Amino acid sequence: MFQEFLTLIWSAKEAIFKWYGKGELDFKKHMKLEGSINLDGDWIGLPFVFDKERPVHLGVAGRIFEEQSLTLAWVLT
Repeated sequence: MFQEFLTLIWSAKEAIFKWYGKGELDFKKHMKLEGSINLDGDWIGLPFVFDKERPVHLGVAGRIFEEQSLTLAWVLT
């Protein structure tokens, strides 16, 4: 399950990259998981701080589909 959670974190960062849309991001420097992770049934709420020009608090919703070894994540603005 740990590997699936790490994959979900990576998927969340990919979603933030697409949300930003301007490229030239450092996934480690500009996108940080901060705060409490929220578990709501099958859904996981991930609190990120995106800090390129200024800090922006973003919620990312995600889900792990264990049967297919898939993850899904998208930015909530």
